[in-house]
Amino acid sequence: MRTTASRTCRIVVAAALLAGLFAHVPSALATPSTPEIEATRAEAEAARARLQDLADQAELAREELLEAAERLESTRAEVAVTRQRLEAARRARASAEDALADRVAGIYRTGG
Repeated sequence: MRTTASRTCRIVVAAALLAGLFAHVPSALATPSTPEIEATRAEAEAARARLQDLADQAELAREELLEAAERLESTRAEVAVTRQRLEAARRARASAEDALADRVAGIYRTGG
């Protein structure tokens, strides 16, 4: 049992020492910052922002296109119904003209 406890203690101490050693490593490994690097980072950020704006605009345009396509389909359906009604009205008019012509002919033949 004592061996396990001392081994655990040594591991904890070693971990603490390593943590202390590596605490300063990030600043030593950090990428140096120069005006040129900062300018490039700013350009990259501006490009990302522009790309996001373009993506947003594309999404809006896609939604508008889908809405327009739905309206077009609805309009086409209305046109089809209107054409059917128009054809029915033309047939009814032709039938009414035929009936009127028959009546006029009958009145003419009978003399009034």
